[in-house]
Amino acid sequence: MIYVMTKLNLDGKPSSTDAGASTAKQKVDGKPSSTDAGASTAKQKAPKYENGTQGFLLILRCSNNKAVSAADAEALKKFFPEKHYIHQDNDCESIDDMIANLGKAKQTLKTEKDIYCFVCAILGNGHKGIIDLTEGEYKIEEIRKTFNNDLDSPYFTGRPKVFLIQAGQGYNLQKSSIKFVDSEIAVHVDADALIAYASTPDYAAFESDKGSYFIQTCVEVFKSKHSSCHLEEMMVIVKEQMSCYRFRLKEPLQQADVRDVRDKKHPYYGTFTQMPCVWTTLTRFLYFKSPD
Repeated sequence: MIYVMTKLNLDGKPSSTDAGASTAKQKVDGKPSSTDAGASTAKQKAPKYENGTQGFLLILRCSNNKAVSAADAEALKKFFPEKHYIHQDNDCESIDDMIANLGKAKQTLKTEKDIYCFVCAILGNGHKGIIDLTEGEYKIEEIRKTFNNDLDSPYFTGRPKVFLIQAGQGYNLQKSSIKFVDSEIAVHVDADALIAYASTPDYAAFESDKGSYFIQTCVEVFKSKHSSCHLEEMMVIVKEQMSCYRFRLKEPLQQADVRDVRDKKHPYYGTFTQMPCVWTTLTRFLYFKSPD
């Protein structure tokens, strides 16, 4: 979430002092001062992550539903193609599998000098802060901490790390009338990371035979918006899209049909919703390079 700070009076309007100062500067010769012009130019030059030319896509398949994770992995690899991204696509059935795959990815980041962006997609099921494995479970925070800025990875320190977590954060079903206040949750992360969860804490995430609704929506938004929007803007669009979905459950529990409430042919369909949530400590704007 980005806040733009403006000096306000108690009534919420810009202060008269600021307005007067601006007017006074222009009264000298009827033109904006060079200071103002410089400030305007500076505002247009928003900081971006620009180091490196190649990305790195790590896919961790932790789901028992192989068809769903395969569909999500395929969609991700199409948007993040091997032409521009290193691919590591791994099954993680046990804790040992997870540790080995994370270690392999970490070693890549230690040795590759030209990686501009790291994307880790975790495909599976889980509950609050946990990924369920076939044999055991693994903390999401431990996955994130593996890729902290540190002296062991000098080439990648300060570069962006994106985590797309397709796993519910609970087993409750979120009805469309429920409101969630994201400020109630505090997630402590180090700089230059963005973590996107498929659902808000305690609630389930849904999927279909064509893949999970969260990952598929992310990829569709990335395809259409990556040339004009940075990642945080795109994640707002993902949340807006998902907020319009209404789900009707099937068996097993995570399986669901969906309708978009904006579709006038289906003004109401299903009882349940799914709202992704995002926490970020990115210090610059991250633009994904074109997959073309």
